[in-house]
Amino acid sequence: MEADEEDAAPVGKITLIGTLHNPLGQCHVDALCSLLEALAPEVIFEEWRPVDVTARDADMTWQSLDRQAIARYVQGRAVRQVPVDAYELPPEFRQDIDRLLDYVVAHSPEYRSLQCVRDEEAFQYGFAYLNSPPWAALRQRLQALVEDTIAESGDADLRQILTTWTNLVRQREVAMVDNIYAYAR
Repeated sequence: MEADEEDAAPVGKITLIGTLHNPLGQCHVDALCSLLEALAPEVIFEEWRPVDVTARDADMTWQSLDRQAIARYVQGRAVRQVPVDAYELPPEFRQDIDRLLDYVVAHSPEYRSLQCVRDEEAFQYGFAYLNSPPWAALRQRLQALVEDTIAESGDADLRQILTTWTNLVRQREVAMVDNIYAYAR
C-alpha cells in the first residue's frame, strides 16, 4: 500500500432517491422506509432549507411521505440529517406556477396523457420506477412539453414565469449539490 492510499480519507457513497411528497400506490411510507433500511445510510441529505427545519419539525399538520419515512428510519439509530436545500421564492410564485401548469394541462393533450402514465407507473411500481431511466425520460419529455406549450402560447407573462421557475430549479439543484460537497469536505 502506498502512502497516499494510507492517508486518503474513506470514500463515501451518495445514493439519490427520487420520491413523491404524497403516497401513491406502491410509493408509500413503508416502502421508502424499507428502502432506507436496505441502504442503511449514516447521513441523510434532506430537501429542506436549514432555516425551515425547526418549523418543519414543529408542524405536524402535514408530513410528506419522505419526511415520515425518514422520521421512522432514524428512530433508535445514529443518523445525521442534513438539510441541503436553498431557495427564495418570489412573491406570488405558487399562484404563478399553478397558472402556468393549468395552462399546460388545458392546452397539451400529450402532457395530460403522460401525467396519467407517470401516476400509473408510480402507483404500480413505486420507487423502482421513480428511480429508473424510463422515469427520467418521462420527466424530460414532460418538461419539454411545458416549455413547448408555453413557447407556443405567445403569452409573455407565462414565458417569464417559466424562466423564473427554470432558474429557481437550477439554482436549487446547484445549491443542494454544493451543500452536499461542503458537508463531505
